[in-house]
Amino acid sequence: MRRAEEDSQVPSFGRDLLRSVGLAVFAQVFFAVTILLVRWRVLRHNNMETVDDAHSWAQISVMVAALLWVFLQLKRSRPDHGFRRSGLVPFLQVAVVLVTLVQLIAILVWPVLIGPDLRSGTVLADVGSDPLAFLIAAGFVLLLNALFTAIALPMMTCGWKAALVCVLPYLGMILVGGYLSTVVLDGTPSESPAALWMGAGVGGLVLLAVSSLVVHWVRRSDATVRGAR
Repeated sequence: MRRAEEDSQVPSFGRDLLRSVGLAVFAQVFFAVTILLVRWRVLRHNNMETVDDAHSWAQISVMVAALLWVFLQLKRSRPDHGFRRSGLVPFLQVAVVLVTLVQLIAILVWPVLIGPDLRSGTVLADVGSDPLAFLIAAGFVLLLNALFTAIALPMMTCGWKAALVCVLPYLGMILVGGYLSTVVLDGTPSESPAALWMGAGVGGLVLLAVSSLVVHWVRRSDATVRGAR
């Protein structure tokens, strides 16, 4: 009876995907606005100094957008905390790919928003005109979305012990992701990085599948223990 009530509070697979895509669109609109604010020299640091490099801000926004989406997906009012129990593995695989597509569409517009701060000859500048630049951006963004979700998922669904285990990898991912965002998007488009990052993106999806399976197993074990009491 209780399980039936919980299931009734969880949207269908399709509606859940629409929710995920909607959250991704919201995040991209937000970051597009911040890029414009930096371009217009309106955005300021905590010390009130003007943020004066829209290109660098956009690079960091790629990483922060991936970090933000998985937390937007969290919904404490749902019994599954926003990460469905039924079909979690395929759901996150499809959701992360769709979220990546949304982010890539946004990145195609970013050079226009960045304006005179845009550094020519870089992946970020050529993402809309050079297929290799697009592949590099696609693989890198897919990797970020997949890894942030893979690490944050146990933290948000499996209790405080899992959160403790994952907190250091999560913080490390923020540091490494921020650094790579500047290196990768400032690089020159070529075949080797394109192959490398597309492969890394696929690898990220594999790690996400493993993380999702572990979470599914932990949840099922917890449900079995509660049912035996």
